[in-house]
Amino acid sequence: MKARNKRIIKLIFFMSIFSLATWFILQALQQQIQLYLTPSQFWSQINKQPNKQFKLGGLVKKNSIKFKNNYVEFIVTDLKKEVKVIYKGLLPALFKENKGVVLTGLWQTNQVLATQVLAKHDENYTPPGINVGE
Repeated sequence: MKARNKRIIKLIFFMSIFSLATWFILQALQQQIQLYLTPSQFWSQINKQPNKQFKLGGLVKKNSIKFKNNYVEFIVTDLKKEVKVIYKGLLPALFKENKGVVLTGLWQTNQVLATQVLAKHDENYTPPGINVGE
């Protein structure tokens, strides 16, 4: 075999190994990435996958927060569609009306039963109790 042919075979071999390793890495990353659905996306997909855990993100609708005995009820919206949410637990300090929220939950009986609620903040976040500009 000529030296040129050996180099071509080595090149093909290493490119195959590199491609295979890249494919495995991308598959592992794809399984770990968890993006959230907007309420509009949620409504288009909920019939396809009922009783599956998912992440939902949007704004907490104004005047929708209702504190009951041991849980809180609120509506998440993307300004097009809305989803009613029930959550039992402590809410984050940044949880407010017209603010962003991302939650994990299950769809049951026309509402989402949330297991985790995370409040989103904008790029100008400052912790509560700190006055900026004084």
